[in-house]
Amino acid sequence: MSSRIGRPPGYRQPWLLALIVSASVSPSASGLPGRDPLVRGRIESIDHRATASGILVRAAPGSREMCGIAATADEETRYLRQEADGRRVSLDRSELEVGDTVEVYVTGPIAESCPVQGRASAIVPVSRG
Repeated sequence: MSSRIGRPPGYRQPWLLALIVSASVSPSASGLPGRDPLVRGRIESIDHRATASGILVRAAPGSREMCGIAATADEETRYLRQEADGRRVSLDRSELEVGDTVEVYVTGPIAESCPVQGRASAIVPVSRG
């Protein structure tokens, strides 16, 4: 019995779609996803926990998502600072403060709410509060 019986014309394997989507949002050489940040704005609150942090960022003009983001930052989230020469260097999450302007990069699903909710793949401070 063929495994294709009962599938509609044009059916694609779900794992193939997942592979294509994950490849399209993989980090670039700079450590950031290969696209603009989802949100750029001021940190409204930070809630550090043992396994993750909750970071609320209010969107500023130029953000792709105008409602801001309630981002979850976990052990896979990269914290990067851009140096004057353009290099990005790692920093510790404790260096972020309420009032700082940051760029939040997200890979993976987001919950469509206002603010949106998602896992931050990278957070890059732009200026101090």
